[in-house]
Amino acid sequence: MPTRVGFTMALVAILLLKPGCATDPTTMELATYVNQEILGIAELEQKALYHYASVTGENFTSTRAVIESLREHVIPLYGRFHDMLMQIHPRTDEVRRIHRLFLMGSTHLLRGFEDKLIGLESGEDRVVRQANRMIETGREENERWRHELMAALQEHGLREEKP
Repeated sequence: MPTRVGFTMALVAILLLKPGCATDPTTMELATYVNQEILGIAELEQKALYHYASVTGENFTSTRAVIESLREHVIPLYGRFHDMLMQIHPRTDEVRRIHRLFLMGSTHLLRGFEDKLIGLESGEDRVVRQANRMIETGREENERWRHELMAALQEHGLREEKP
């Protein structure tokens, strides 16, 4: 999850170094989408995912710590991020399609976090397993969004081709 910070900073550097490339509506909207809309809310997502990673996987210490992190940090932060993401309404078909991927992924992540909290609080392992699958689905969808976004940025001359 910490790689999201690097991804975000790379987008800023890419788009700031390519002024004057935005000539068609999709190129201009892609630049605005990344520089103003996504980067404007990315910190909320990064904080939520940081808090989640700090109590899961190798960092797991107790179920109580996961419950507290989900309730106090992850769900409120990710919920705000998701609400703000829903307020972004791209005008061009290509950016709208790409943004829809992010909406789907973030919706699955938020639902997964909420369901995991319910499962942990109620002690229902089945609910926790289902929530973990939903979180993984959201992660995969967000990875697909990043891949599609980077391809679009490259196609529109907002990102250098890899050597």
